[in-house]
Amino acid sequence: MAVLYCEAGSTCLLFDERRGWRVKLTRRDGRVSWHDLDAASGVELRMSVEIRGGGDPVVVETIFDDYRPVDGILVPHRVVTRTGDRATSEIVIEQVAFNVPIDLAVFRMPGR
Repeated sequence: MAVLYCEAGSTCLLFDERRGWRVKLTRRDGRVSWHDLDAASGVELRMSVEIRGGGDPVVVETIFDDYRPVDGILVPHRVVTRTGDRATSEIVIEQVAFNVPIDLAVFRMPGR
């Protein structure tokens, strides 16, 4: 069973594949993004979107990897962003914690 959420005014198409799901999301403004989900776990493996700027369109792809359970939730511990054929950023997450008390002072603007 697949559960799919679409924001109002968007179109979602779900493509069943043997190893996973590919979801095509078309937003109200016409932008399209593709989301690849693992069939067994349901986690997102990849998201890609075509960006149109002043020049030719460029595909930006975000790859979610190294999933580990944290308090029963699978969390990616490595996120790589690729633009065209090159990796433009890589984030490695060392620690994840949910529902940790936070002092609201950390959100105050400096000098106030």
